[in-house]
Amino acid sequence: MLKEPRTSRKTKVAILSVTLAQGGAERFASTLLQNIDLSLIKPTLVLFRKIIDYPLPTDIPVILLNKTNKWKTYSAARRLAKWIDQEKPDIILCNIVSTGLFMGIVRLFSNHQPNKWIVRVGSPPEYTDRFLIWILHRLFLQKVDLFIANSNALALNFIKIYPFAKGRVSVIENAICIETQASETNACNAQLPDQTIPVVLFVGRLNSVKCPDVFIAAFEILLQQTDAQLWICGAGPLRSKMETQIRNLGIQNRVHFLGFRNDVHQIMKIAKALVLTSKLEGANNAIIEAQSLGLPVVSTNCPVGPAEIIDNEKSGFLVEIGATRQIAEALHILITDTSLRKKYSEYALKNAHRKYSITPIMAKWHSLLTSPQRTQVTGHPETENSFSKKLS
Repeated sequence: MLKEPRTSRKTKVAILSVTLAQGGAERFASTLLQNIDLSLIKPTLVLFRKIIDYPLPTDIPVILLNKTNKWKTYSAARRLAKWIDQEKPDIILCNIVSTGLFMGIVRLFSNHQPNKWIVRVGSPPEYTDRFLIWILHRLFLQKVDLFIANSNALALNFIKIYPFAKGRVSVIENAICIETQASETNACNAQLPDQTIPVVLFVGRLNSVKCPDVFIAAFEILLQQTDAQLWICGAGPLRSKMETQIRNLGIQNRVHFLGFRNDVHQIMKIAKALVLTSKLEGANNAIIEAQSLGLPVVSTNCPVGPAEIIDNEKSGFLVEIGATRQIAEALHILITDTSLRKKYSEYALKNAHRKYSITPIMAKWHSLLTSPQRTQVTGHPETENSFSKKLS
């Protein structure tokens, strides 16, 4: 979708991210940069650390801040402030609130102030922002021009915790690029385990928020009812603990760690169901991408995102947090009931493409990133009215 540049002046946009690997905020930055209109916008990617696993067009310049730990925050902030004063970007887009906080520090050292400072919100602060972080956000985010949440519930939660943001929060959903998915599903970049046994798939970071012990315990219950295998795509600090749990349950022959994958759409086409057992989420990319490929999802109905993506008992199942037997029962249904799975798959495919297709969502971003003024954007037509009423 990259277009040939025109002669008129383009909007200079700096996109700030910790890395370009693994997380949903990083996936967002990658998708945005792959589909941005270069005839209108001149983007620069600014990274704390040079870790790039997600796709990045070769003609997008990258600035490295070498912020490898908290002790290097000052030097990295001064480095970015110097770059901002030299390049004078029109817009600063922070892909998550933590990079927004860093940008708030950078502004203390920078003479040039961009026309628009945008911070994208990816997780519910009511459940993630402890007291010190809450104080820092209140101090350093007051001058943000616009906050972008990826779901209506997330927008409401952010305003609840940070009332100063009221009137400056809009919703732009995470996007799926059907063309990119189609190319990825045609070629798998590494050998996969035996595909004759039904596959339950997990995609995400292996951390405490995702509660991997829950989906492992649920999978062990599932194996008591039917044969299956669990493929785990992702990396994180809990892998060793997960491997111990799997050995203790005696199910190591049916669980495969595939690591971080850039061919996850191919794997989703193989799986029978995606499982997510998080205790909190924003608008989870893995759920959106699975649904857009017709893969039913079993997810905890955690705050705040899954319920806006999954239609319960239409495109998948929403279950209680920590309910291992409920999760196992839902997975059993999807694996063994072919006709129901097909019905859910068709509904998921149609609904996800209606809500999350790249073209209308990128139109919102282009409008936002080419306008010199603060711009309000809205969510889906079916939720705009209720969202506006809640904010009033």
